[in-house]
Amino acid sequence: MERTIVIGHGHFATGLQSALELIMGIQKNIEFIDFDRNMSIDDLRSKIKTITLDENTTVFVDLFAGSPFNVIVDEILHGANTRLFYGITLGMLMEYVSKLSFDIKLSDEEIVDIGKNQVGKFILTNYFQNDSVDEL
Repeated sequence: MERTIVIGHGHFATGLQSALELIMGIQKNIEFIDFDRNMSIDDLRSKIKTITLDENTTVFVDLFAGSPFNVIVDEILHGANTRLFYGITLGMLMEYVSKLSFDIKLSDEEIVDIGKNQVGKFILTNYFQNDSVDEL
């Protein structure tokens, strides 16, 4: 069974959890870990050490080279066989969770592509070609 962990600075992870569960319901196989101002890096490291990081685990963090990222990289360097992605967004997590609900395991490239496709610029003229706002 695929296991997912989301880690972020402040209340980023539990903020994603709140939004995700509002839209998609309670998620049982996802653990959300906040790295808040009252925690040290050692506290975060201790919390991570209680989690099994294996080939069935995918970890998402908020920032490249931030403390959550660095702690997971350290675990990988010490033998943890897990996937690590940085730059998680709500849209990316929703699409990932949706695929998992149908037992679709995404490749690393597919996960990165989802993240890239979740960022864009709204251009008003693209939405009003039929002079109707009903489609929004």
